[in-house]
Order: sequence, then C-alpha cells, then structure tokens
Amino acid sequence: MTCGVPQGSILAPLLFSLYMLPLSQIMRKNQIAYHSYADDTQIYLALSPNDYSPIDSLCQCIDEINSWMCQNFLQLNKEKTEVIAFRSKEEVLKVNAYLDARGHTTKNQVRNLGVILESDLSFSSHVKAVTKSAYYHLKNIARIRCFVSSQEAGWIIVMVSSPAFPRRPLDSCSSSRTLLPGF
Repeated sequence: MTCGVPQGSILAPLLFSLYMLPLSQIMRKNQIAYHSYADDTQIYLALSPNDYSPIDSLCQCIDEINSWMCQNFLQLNKEKTEVIAFRSKEEVLKVNAYLDARGHTTKNQVRNLGVILESDLSFSSHVKAVTKSAYYHLKNIARIRCFVSSQEAGWIIVMVSSPAFPRRPLDSCSSSRTLLPGF
C-alpha cells in the first residue's frame, strides 16, 4: 500500500472493505462460512459427529489468512483470535484435542457482542455477569436513595433498565434468553 486515508474519513470504511476483499475470497475458496463487522471477522463451520475433516479446511483457511496478512503488512492478533466448539462435553474434548494437535488453542467461553457464549451453551457465565452488573447498579442506586424521593428512585431504575441507557447489560442477548427454560 502506497497511500491511505485519514481515520474517520467518509471513504475509510469503503476502502477498508476493498482492501480486505481477498480475505473473503480465501474463506470462500476453503468453503468456510464467515461474517464481518467493521474490522472483526468471525469464521465458523458445522461438524457432523465424528467427522473432523472440516477442521482441516478451517486450519488451512487460517494459515492462508495469516499468509495473506503477512504479505499485506498486517498481523493476525493471536490474543484476539479465539476458537470454541459448541457440542456435548465429550465431543468438545475430542474437537479441542483435534484442534490443539494442529496448533489452535480452544476456549471454553468467548464473548461475542457483549454476550458470553460457553461451549455447552448454558449461558451460566453470561447470567452471572448480568446479575453482577445488575447488583452493581442497584447498589449504586441504594447509595443515593436517601437523597432522592421514591418517585425519583423509580425513575432512575427505569432509566438504568431502559433501551436508551448506554451499555444496557440487562437486555443483552434477550432474544437468546427466550430459548432458555425458565425465562
């Protein structure tokens, strides 16, 4: 690359998309499903029970992406590169061993758009984090309770849990929660 555009320029997102276009070609060539949001890309694949051959395509794809990035003076951030398998505990252990043997460390949980996903899809870590955040906000409201009326305290609680409130943790992943028993 011989030139660039200032960060925040109106053309920056379009030019970035054009610059990263070969990345999508690599993934399509390896028959790997993906989606991108801004400068983050997630790749994923489905596995049949006891058929780990798609993992070889995934590893090949990651190697090609790494090679393309090196050729274009970019670096794959190993700290932010996470691999997780969603399966039964026994299957997760097998898939993790298969991936580890190919040099790709797996995780038991990852964060995606503020939602903590676990390999068993239990959402227990996410529920724990949301509960902790809710108690934090309630504790802060309790600290100022003596300075505000009951009506004002009610407004504060409504404001904290409203869609307009930034970083609304209580409703994060709400559509996923409807699939869980007890919600």
